[in-house]
Amino acid sequence: MFLKVLGLLLVLLVAACSSSSVVKLSSVPDGATVTSSGPGGTRVLGKTPLQLDSTNLPGEGRFSSLSLNKEGHKDHHILLGRDRGSENYEIAVNLQPQGDDPKITDARSRQEKLAKLLLQGHALTAAKKYQEADRVLSALLQEYPHVSAGHDLMGNLAYLQKDLKTALAHYERSLQINPENGETKQMVDRLKGMLQ
Repeated sequence: MFLKVLGLLLVLLVAACSSSSVVKLSSVPDGATVTSSGPGGTRVLGKTPLQLDSTNLPGEGRFSSLSLNKEGHKDHHILLGRDRGSENYEIAVNLQPQGDDPKITDARSRQEKLAKLLLQGHALTAAKKYQEADRVLSALLQEYPHVSAGHDLMGNLAYLQKDLKTALAHYERSLQINPENGETKQMVDRLKGMLQ
């Protein structure tokens, strides 16, 4: 269930490439305000329909966090790859009217919080702000201990700080949660070899 909902939030996760592409954002209804959020604050990018150059998307690291807001409708959050090569792409969002079941609203709120913490932890690590990243990722794992991506990010942080035993412990926990993650499996094997 979590993966399905997170899939809705994470519209596009892409690897960094060298050329730019155009991102076309549209919404039903039109006229939604598009903002970007990151460690530097929130910035209004415009109203839908909107075209953006993916290499100039605000944010740190490989991803940008965008929000679409329209009065009388629920906010919609997107985690967007900052560079998708030369391929253009379109994102169409159907904004839902406000007034939901409180359980659904709570679940969405928790998922949005998780997505923001993951993005923030990744961005702070990429910016080499390791103490702040550790604080954010520790809070994330305190509240969401069964999210493998949180353990992967904490493993990455420990690895970058040359704390190989801690990195290995987080990667192994991530594999317990998600044994199909090949990249994490490779890191576990690599660290075990380094620690022998």
